[in-house]
Amino acid sequence: MEASVVSLRLLNCARILVYYDKGLEIRFEGDGNRDVGCIPGEKGVLQAIKRAGRRSRILSLIWGKLRWYTTSSGLRQIGVAIRHLGWTVQCPFCGWRGSSFYATSVYSASTPNRPNAICPGCYSKKRHRLLYLYLKQQTNLFSEKLRVLEIAPGPYSYRLFQTLPHAKYISLDYESTLTMCRGDITSLPLPDASFDLVICYHVLEHVVNDRGAIKELHRILSNDGLLLVQVPIDRDVTLEDPSVTDPEDRKRLFGQEDHVRAYGKDFVDRLVEAGFVVQIDDFAATLPDDVIRRYGLTHNELIYACDPDHEVQ
Repeated sequence: MEASVVSLRLLNCARILVYYDKGLEIRFEGDGNRDVGCIPGEKGVLQAIKRAGRRSRILSLIWGKLRWYTTSSGLRQIGVAIRHLGWTVQCPFCGWRGSSFYATSVYSASTPNRPNAICPGCYSKKRHRLLYLYLKQQTNLFSEKLRVLEIAPGPYSYRLFQTLPHAKYISLDYESTLTMCRGDITSLPLPDASFDLVICYHVLEHVVNDRGAIKELHRILSNDGLLLVQVPIDRDVTLEDPSVTDPEDRKRLFGQEDHVRAYGKDFVDRLVEAGFVVQIDDFAATLPDDVIRRYGLTHNELIYACDPDHEVQ
């Protein structure tokens, strides 16, 4: 009876020799012999190899994580986690609880420090947690089968839509390979009137042709659809200059290296130009103080809720 030998090396594991002889037996040799029973043919061998590989990868990930926590960065993260132990705040996306959310300085020293800002469980920020409450209280997302598109989502989004299997959810980004669809917001690879809800949060300040992007968002919304959009606004009149391309100049003028403008309160005019009927919703102002504290929100977050009103062209 002929026997074949398959050898492989798995992460941080001893060399494993897998013998099979027409499915009569599979035996692993490395750190001692270990019989795993009778698995027929090459298919069985490959299945056994895959199982061994999965176990090895899991052990390697665990060991790598444990080793990281012994480094200075890991020890610093442990200290941060201990300081945030508690039950005062809670993330609506992932359920994480603590004495406060993490400050932005924990993740980036180059950005202005904002306390009580980021959830360490899913990286949601204040605006995302407010959006969650808005979606739950002011839309029918949690009760009806909606077609949803989110532009440039974060890990928190997947936490939400995993709990909403009835929603047909698509995520899109220009560069990220983690989204379900890649595309340019100024030329979306999507048919007309194909979504009931579109979420576009803190995206347009990065887009040179933001008016073209807004028109595309209008095009893909169904007649009774809803666009929820937000951009950073810190002035009355929008400041932009296409000739400014240096990152340091952009940071000085627009507040961040990859922003191409600083929006003002006239942002709403760009939405109206594209055919939207806009409601500037001060939803946070309607929430009780205990809800604001629990979810780490602020009272000055405005949500632009846009009706496509396809009769307006």
